[in-house]
Amino acid sequence: MQKIYALGLHKTGSTRLQMFLLRNQRALMETGILYPPVTPQGITRLMAEMAGRVPATRPSRLNEYMGHNALAYRMIAEAVPGYQFPKGHNPMFAGAMALGLVKDMAQQMAARALVFCSEDLARAALLAPAVPGRFAAAFGTEETTLMAVIRRPDEAIASWQTQLLRFRMPVPALTPKVLRGYFDSVHVAYRRALSPWCEAFPAARLAIADYATVRRQGGSVGFFRAYCGLDLPDTLSDAEDRNPGLHPALFEIARQATHGLEAAEFAALRDLLFALPPEGLPDAREVDFLDAGTRHALLAHFTPIHDWLAGLTGSTTFFDDLDDIARPRRLSHLEAARIALPLVRAAAERAGNDGLCSFLRGLEIAA
Repeated sequence: MQKIYALGLHKTGSTRLQMFLLRNQRALMETGILYPPVTPQGITRLMAEMAGRVPATRPSRLNEYMGHNALAYRMIAEAVPGYQFPKGHNPMFAGAMALGLVKDMAQQMAARALVFCSEDLARAALLAPAVPGRFAAAFGTEETTLMAVIRRPDEAIASWQTQLLRFRMPVPALTPKVLRGYFDSVHVAYRRALSPWCEAFPAARLAIADYATVRRQGGSVGFFRAYCGLDLPDTLSDAEDRNPGLHPALFEIARQATHGLEAAEFAALRDLLFALPPEGLPDAREVDFLDAGTRHALLAHFTPIHDWLAGLTGSTTFFDDLDDIARPRRLSHLEAARIALPLVRAAAERAGNDGLCSFLRGLEIAA
């Protein structure tokens, strides 16, 4: 049986790929390819679809399309003392129960291939390096493909900052100390996130590419179709992007709102910001989340990791534009926010939201 582990990484289209696999879960099963549900909600949804019913919940619940994220977090919590399993992923089985369930499913349906997909499988390996070995012990190491899409770390850090706004928690200011805290995270420490998978599956076929190349080749779904090594049906339907990014000029406005607005008002502001047209906003490519000192430190820190990636993939260089990490952009995210603020105020006034208008009138963007 073939095994495909799509390991993410973060902010490279993994949510879209998960939605693609969920949307086609039944069609894939009919050809012997198992994208296994590992949560109670995932199982009940698949049962409804196999019975020819339309699932009652539209859009899909978190644990239906991100069930493998829940499994990764459960395995982290089982391995790392004090680690808190995210409440949003409940209910969730124990790791051993989920793996046993998948193994039995694969045996009962005589699956020819098994697909796991979650950016948090990479996070799990970084925080709990024994996790990949649990998959190897459950399903074997032969006929394995490890897939990963990797974003240049300065862009990964910036993109993850906007992702934090979705979690409805206070987001700290982007001080150099906060930014350098990312250096040992899954958004930069790619060797620590991928090495345990490579060690657990030493004969695995590797499909590892940089995010810019993958975007040019059709995104995460196109990359999966081209390099997963499976004979996929031609009739599979694509999935829309479920996790678009926020324009960087709007980040500081939204960040301050995580401290100054209640949940309902913040959700209204977030919707307004995501819907704001780009006209009048600075070029997103020239807005900087990182200061010059952090950029130079990041390049020095990341260069050995980059060299490891190049060696792993058998190339002379992994990111052709590696040195661009150290290049400061034209505008800081604070300068960009000052340009954007009048446009956001005008949008709130057009929406007739008095609470947002009042908050935005009192908002100041520090130099």
